Amino acid sequence: MRTHHARLAAVFLAAGVLNFSSGLANADEPVKKSPVAEKATTDLERIQGTWHFVALEVEGAKITDGTFKEAKIVITGNEFATISKEASYKGKLTLNASASPKTIDLTYSEGPEKGNKSLGIYQLDGDTWTICVTLAGAKDRPTKFETKPDSGLALETLKRAK
Repeated sequence: MRTHHARLAAVFLAAGVLNFSSGLANADEPVKKSPVAEKATTDLERIQGTWHFVALEVEGAKITDGTFKEAKIVITGNEFATISKEASYKGKLTLNASASPKTIDLTYSEGPEKGNKSLGIYQLDGDTWTICVTLAGAKDRPTKFETKPDSGLALETLKRAK
C-alpha cells in the first residue's frame, strides 16, 4: 500500500489545481481556443506551452487543490517538465492521436522516476487537457478516463496557462 506522499509524488511524475468547477468551460458556451491551439494542426502542436492542474484523482481518491495548487506541466516540442512542491520530473512524450482513445506515453529522463515509463490516454477540448496515466509499477494502459482504488491510475485535468 502506498503512502499518501508516495501517491502524490507518483501523480506529479505522471504529468498530472484550481477549483474544478470554475476552471472548466460552461457546457452551454462554445469552447474558446488559445491562439496556439487555433494555429496548430497536430495534437503535439496543440499541447505546447504551460498547463495548470484543475482536478486530480489518484486511485479513486479526489485530491484537494491545496496539494497541487502550484503544480504545472510545461511542454516544449516532445519534451515535458512537471514542476510541483513534491518534486520535478522531465522526459519525453509520445502521442498517438489516431488511436481511440488517443494515447500518451511518458518516458522519464530526470527526477525520482528516471528510467520509468507511464502509459496513458488523453483528450483535448479547447484549452482543457485530460490525461489518465499509469502510476509507477502499473503496466496496463488505461482504457477509460476513470480511476479506482488500487488501479495504479491517476486522472488529471489541466487548463492551458493564459
